[in-house]
Amino acid sequence: MKHGFVRTVFGVAALVTAGCTEDTTVADPRVAALTFNEMAGTGADFAEIINTGPTDVDVSGYGATDSNNDGSPRAASVVRFPAGTIVRAGGYLVVMYESNCPAGATYPCFRCEAGISQGSGENIHVVNAQNVAVRTVAYPANGAPSGRSLGRIPNGTGPFVSTVRTLGAANSP
Repeated sequence: MKHGFVRTVFGVAALVTAGCTEDTTVADPRVAALTFNEMAGTGADFAEIINTGPTDVDVSGYGATDSNNDGSPRAASVVRFPAGTIVRAGGYLVVMYESNCPAGATYPCFRCEAGISQGSGENIHVVNAQNVAVRTVAYPANGAPSGRSLGRIPNGTGPFVSTVRTLGAANSP
């Protein structure tokens, strides 16, 4: 497979996906504890964000989007998080791309009218109120096989590997 290599994670062979990288585009202490944790570009496209910090994070006014052809945030497709949107310490926020949120979700979940490009890959962004990217992850072309996702193992901190889909819960190989 051209986008990965095999590594042992907790005694399980896992495909580590090369090119799936995250960066803090603009330093923003308000969301410093948030990181992309899991995503998929096949089936029901989604991106999951985890709060790795010890306190809740208020993301009111922030949003999520996919990218323009140059990799910058696509302002026209931003889903804005409404007032009172909190990502609990150790908790999750999920953005569904062109799909509805799961019924009974116990975490903040929002629908974005854009999709994640599985075939060509693209950047996924968390943006501030001015649509400036504060977190960006590069989803690689053909990143996750159908029915699977790319998730961090260990959950919230490790490299992105092929995982089972675990929206709003700890990742599992």
